Amino acid sequence: MPSQFQCYLFAAVPKPRCFAISLTGNATDGDDLVQSACGKALRNHDQVQIGTRFDSWVYRIVQTLWLDDIRKRKVCGPILDPDDIRSVTKAKAPVCPKIA
Repeated sequence: MPSQFQCYLFAAVPKPRCFAISLTGNATDGDDLVQSACGKALRNHDQVQIGTRFDSWVYRIVQTLWLDDIRKRKVCGPILDPDDIRSVTKAKAPVCPKIA
């Protein structure tokens, strides 16, 4: 049986999902972001303070995770799909003309 916290979290998901999609630019990455945020919210459920807005807390988690991902990409570069790499390496690279 789900706890009261889980019920609040489930009810709050649609709005942060729209926010996550607007941050990431597509639904797939937005859904991944919301899933990560829900996991973090469940792990840190004891940090919710009585009298504060639950939805604001969830929005903040989504925003923080997105910012962390942006920072990580600046340091490590974009995350590449192995299938994309294979298709690029199979294609012949353009030949540059020789410079005399």
